[in-house]
Amino acid sequence: MGCFWEDIGVVMLKAHEAISVEDLKPLGVRSSHKLMSSHVHRSCRSQFSALLDEAKKDKDHLKTLEKSIDTEKAFSKLKDK
Repeated sequence: MGCFWEDIGVVMLKAHEAISVEDLKPLGVRSSHKLMSSHVHRSCRSQFSALLDEAKKDKDHLKTLEKSIDTEKAFSKLKDK
């Protein structure tokens, strides 16, 4: 008995079952330019959101460091007295 992939007829049937014409119809409704533009827009929006989250975390870390520096300065002033 041969391998499943050796029977081209079976492979073609499986390929047609995996993706049907109905599955592809939404792609045909929009032009490839609009489809790609939409994909790029979603990707950029996702990356922008990630950058905003990272910036917020960095800002929070900066506030923590500033508080730590202020505390160190206060201790230093007390020590100098």
